[in-house]
Amino acid sequence: MSAESITMPSYLGPEEQAFASLLHAVPEDDLAQSTLITSLVLSIWQFSGSAFSISAPSFLLVNGSDGEDEAFKALARLMGPMFNPAFPPKRTSEPHPEANGLSGHPDHARTTMRAALALRSKLRARNLDPVSLKRLLGDYPAYWQQYKAALFPAVEANHYDQAWDKDFGFVTGDDDHISLIVLSKESRAALLRDLVKHLDRLLSPKGFNNQLDPTTKRVALTGSFPMTEWNTDLVDATLALPKPVFHLPHFLGQQVVIENLRDLVPPIVASTRFYRHHPGMFFTDTTQQPVLDDFQVYEGLIRRISASLPGDREFLLRNFIRQLGTVTDHIAQAIGKGSRDSPMRQALHADLYRTTLRGIAYSLVALQYHAHGLGLGNNRALAADVLSFIRSKGSATRREVQRKAYTLDADSRDHLLQCLEDAGLVVTENKMVRPVPFEDFLKASPVRERFPHLSLLTAGLLVNPA
Repeated sequence: MSAESITMPSYLGPEEQAFASLLHAVPEDDLAQSTLITSLVLSIWQFSGSAFSISAPSFLLVNGSDGEDEAFKALARLMGPMFNPAFPPKRTSEPHPEANGLSGHPDHARTTMRAALALRSKLRARNLDPVSLKRLLGDYPAYWQQYKAALFPAVEANHYDQAWDKDFGFVTGDDDHISLIVLSKESRAALLRDLVKHLDRLLSPKGFNNQLDPTTKRVALTGSFPMTEWNTDLVDATLALPKPVFHLPHFLGQQVVIENLRDLVPPIVASTRFYRHHPGMFFTDTTQQPVLDDFQVYEGLIRRISASLPGDREFLLRNFIRQLGTVTDHIAQAIGKGSRDSPMRQALHADLYRTTLRGIAYSLVALQYHAHGLGLGNNRALAADVLSFIRSKGSATRREVQRKAYTLDADSRDHLLQCLEDAGLVVTENKMVRPVPFEDFLKASPVRERFPHLSLLTAGLLVNPA
């Protein structure tokens, strides 16, 4: 589908005009524009719970600027109240419960919830019929619901360091899905700690449902890491998770101007909440990908890089691409007027899909900065060590590199360095090797990886203020 293949309507509603402007919010920075739209699409998908897929995708913005993460701040403005989860109340001293463990006093909430789980565990072993079980549980399920709401007001999204509870695991809403926001220093430290010491919390996140039974929750990460903390250990650890975590880089150094924000937030919030309360309603067995001239280029790049990533990433990403067509179609439906065949719907759908594919392509290229996806096989970890060594020194001689990679002979060392230079990660000059800065590496990737020119249909929708 080319930019000339659709005739645009003469009138646009305010939501349509605002969204068309958003797709061109950072026209001078292709990387930042792709990251912003990709993070928005993934956020809507994620905060819609299990509406589009059983497990929602995770992402972490990688802030390459020296200041605050302007992409995340723009995303928070677009997602409105969904990105502002309430913190739980401060813990208070809890008096001893009544003899039966049940109390209506708010200070007894945690004690009562623990008592409810203890009784349910004891009754589970008796294999009771539903009527007897309900009679013996008494008021415990009702108190569980009441006190859960009081103690844990943020059950759809919560800050990572606040979301896991030592007594109850991950506390969620009825759909068992929660978004974990990784933004503060405390949340970043908690995520790194869990990735190293408590990986099971993310591999098999546990909690309890409203019937007081233990259950596996569905968690998704959304957040931001400064470039200084986005290291190989973090990337390696997220690649050990069963579902993809997209690392979305940018170098925005100033606030993103979002035109007509008041026209964007209501439909984004309303549609996302509608999707969340209709789980599975938008699953589809038939692809709703728009027909794009450049789709095969992005698909080929994604498949090539993902083929040498840990686990079955290639299959997972191919499935993600298929689901992405459905998600972007429904977002376009929430914003655009008219039927699915209307020019506006087609334009929004195609541009959302195309820009998100480009953002995902950038995210996979970013993994190459830590020597993933280069087809190095067993030398991947060694290449990561070599890159870290060269970057820490600013430059290094070939002999210094060989001393670092002592298992390699001179020919193997030179072959490894040639692979890294072909990938755009280093530059060799006679005996010297110097690293390519992350920003230069990424911004050269569209030429190196032969990205298609980003031509958006919505360019014809922008109204000239003059």
